[in-house]
Amino acid sequence: MANQVQTTSDIYDLVQDLLDGDEFQSDEAALRSMNAKYDKLLSERDWYFLNDEYEMQLTNLLFSQITDLDRVLRIWYKDAAGSVSEAPLREAPFIDRFNKEYDYYIDEKNKKVVLINEITTGSLLVDYKYKPLPLAFTSVDDVETDTPVIPVPFRPIIALAMVHDFKKADEAQEMFREHGFDEEALQNAMIDDHNAHVKYYA
Repeated sequence: MANQVQTTSDIYDLVQDLLDGDEFQSDEAALRSMNAKYDKLLSERDWYFLNDEYEMQLTNLLFSQITDLDRVLRIWYKDAAGSVSEAPLREAPFIDRFNKEYDYYIDEKNKKVVLINEITTGSLLVDYKYKPLPLAFTSVDDVETDTPVIPVPFRPIIALAMVHDFKKADEAQEMFREHGFDEEALQNAMIDDHNAHVKYYA
């Protein structure tokens, strides 16, 4: 059943099946709950499937160009020939921003990278965690906002979390078991999946 839950509509259908009579006041209310549970799930750890990369030109080191940026992980140097540094550049704490043993610091006020040691050619590769757009019931501007970014087998977790808006914990768990879901086991399986992948993404 889990593999049948792929889109936001599938999640909402599962919620309605689980509630068996109870319902949200409107589709908009359901979507608000869905996004609240989705955001909470995404914020629980640095999930491997939220990793992304962006190449910054040295003429523009503002983070505003990375439109889905959540948090910077590390920065690499890419030379004009396309070779990437063997190790990430060294980030200085703000207090050490004048220490030339470091390569850069992040100007939080102006949201940009500041190079400590001058680099005149090449570019910077930014590894970062991205923040997905809020879920919707339809795609928006060719962006699949009707599809969560979490792996398909774990998407029912969002529906199960939404049911807790209506049911007490013990009542919800009994309902889940009747429909073949073990909430704790599903959450643990998602964490295990993350741990199996994270060494390739960290």
